[in-house]
Amino acid sequence: MVVAIAIGLVIVASAYAAILNIKAVRDWYTPDRTWLTVVIGDGLILGALLCLVPYGALSLWQWWIAFVYTLSAGVPIIIWQKLRKIQRQRRAAKALERE
Repeated sequence: MVVAIAIGLVIVASAYAAILNIKAVRDWYTPDRTWLTVVIGDGLILGALLCLVPYGALSLWQWWIAFVYTLSAGVPIIIWQKLRKIQRQRRAAKALERE
């Protein structure tokens, strides 16, 4: 079952990568929504790990630890990217004021 879930994850992640590679999609998420693409990718991984729980390959407690660690690593990056967006917006507003 572990291999089947991994194969499923490869297929879903490949489709996700193909969607992200569409120019209109890429233009939408770059640069201010890149964090969202990472959250979705992490969600795919956590979803695959959750599929292992009913088969006993991973306990729910182990999944919870993976979730908390993923959140712990991701939240600071999301905050950083949000702050960068604010900085870009402020620079753009100042540039408009100078014109």
